Amino acid sequence: MVSIPVERSGDHGVARADGGPMGSRHTAPAGAEETVAQEGSQRGPASLGRPEVFRGDPVDSLDGGPVERIAPAVWLQERGASTTPTLDGGRHAGATLAGLPGATARAGPGALGRVLRGWNVRQCQKRGLLVGKTKRGKGTKLVVLVDGQGTPLGLHVGSASPSEVRLLVQTLETVRVTRAHQGGRPRTRPERLIADKGYDSNAIRATLHDRDITPIVPARSNNTVATHQDGRVLRRYRRRWIVERTISWLQNFRRLTTRWDRSADVYTALAHMACALIVMKRVLG
Repeated sequence: MVSIPVERSGDHGVARADGGPMGSRHTAPAGAEETVAQEGSQRGPASLGRPEVFRGDPVDSLDGGPVERIAPAVWLQERGASTTPTLDGGRHAGATLAGLPGATARAGPGALGRVLRGWNVRQCQKRGLLVGKTKRGKGTKLVVLVDGQGTPLGLHVGSASPSEVRLLVQTLETVRVTRAHQGGRPRTRPERLIADKGYDSNAIRATLHDRDITPIVPARSNNTVATHQDGRVLRRYRRRWIVERTISWLQNFRRLTTRWDRSADVYTALAHMACALIVMKRVLG
């Protein structure tokens, strides 16, 4: 067997198929063909296992070198020699560790932003506007006011920390209903307002009464001095399921059920878009 001479720019200690180091031009010595031929004849049928075409050392198509290389040699050629001293180099492990370089300094606060360029990375705890703490965690509260058919008329997005009583007046201020076949300013005050026990407050009932709005808000069991509790008016409370149905329609939009947007403006815009789609479906069918 005759070795193929290969030219390399440097000697990396990679073994060649014939045993010589790569990086030097090697020519088979005289009588090598005879010696190999004699060895092949002594081996017998074992050397005849490979076809004539595949006899010899396989050559890599990328660099022209032989493929049969030992694993350490391949690792050294691809990655280079390691500069870290080994722990079993004849010394004690503690002495070796003491000779290693000092601890690497931590990256600065802006290191993550430099690595992930073009990414909106927040290095502190994720928060956002209109996000408040509750017993169940952090969240945003969405207050909706609908008509007798379940069409959204007003919408207010606020933090989850304040109670519904504090957000009711702000929700009423968002109502703008155009008068049918009439000119003038839009209507901003409904005739009656149905709310659940979460809005139980004598101050809220008085505020609604001053605005000529009939409050239909049942009192809690522990509120013994509740005002505006006429039983004939409270019979309309049975229609409160209409607003619950509208809320279930809004929950079909996943971006509203789980808030993924840090910006409160984006989340509010998505809520108004969902209400617009519901209105179009209710009005246009």
